[in-house]
Amino acid sequence: MRDALRLLLLCAVFAGGCASYDRGALAAASTAKIAIPMTVVEETVEGRSCEPMEPQFNLASQRALAAAPGANALIDVSYHFERFCMIVRGTAVRVGP
Repeated sequence: MRDALRLLLLCAVFAGGCASYDRGALAAASTAKIAIPMTVVEETVEGRSCEPMEPQFNLASQRALAAAPGANALIDVSYHFERFCMIVRGTAVRVGP
């Protein structure tokens, strides 16, 4: 699991282009379904960060979560770059009771 996470982060760094600042970090990642109680708050959310020299992944993720009040996690996440902006899309969920 740890090696898979390292590989995922390494791929994310190389896919991000030639910027030299940190793109952010994932709190958790899995290639399989995780059996934890969660409720879908919003099926599709999007967050965008276009601020230069900011941790774009973290900011875009926070903005995606803010679009679904009550959500505390994103699943089925994808991210891509559009010009100088990072865009994060996913399903906003509430994990736990």
